[in-house]
Amino acid sequence: AQLTGEDAKALPRQLDSLTRTHKQYPDHLDVLIELSFATSRLKRHIQAYALLASVKKVTPKHASRFFLARAYALMGNKQYKEAADEARRALQYAHAE
Repeated sequence: AQLTGEDAKALPRQLDSLTRTHKQYPDHLDVLIELSFATSRLKRHIQAYALLASVKKVTPKHASRFFLARAYALMGNKQYKEAADEARRALQYAHAE
């Protein structure tokens, strides 16, 4: 979906805010996941996926959104099989919550 109007104007500010927050709290996975989603919404899918690549361990609390963010980035990069695999993982954890 294409962002228009106020959403499109607000996204760069959100990305900037999330980037600053992530620099202050690099181990805060919620911020990293939101930063990845915002980066993907700006069509920077490779960068969005790379943000999550360094994560080695995901708690069950964060797992569904983490794998969903990875799926979103992969889908935007036209890696549909990998995106579907990540989406299935997200769904598994969402059912477990």
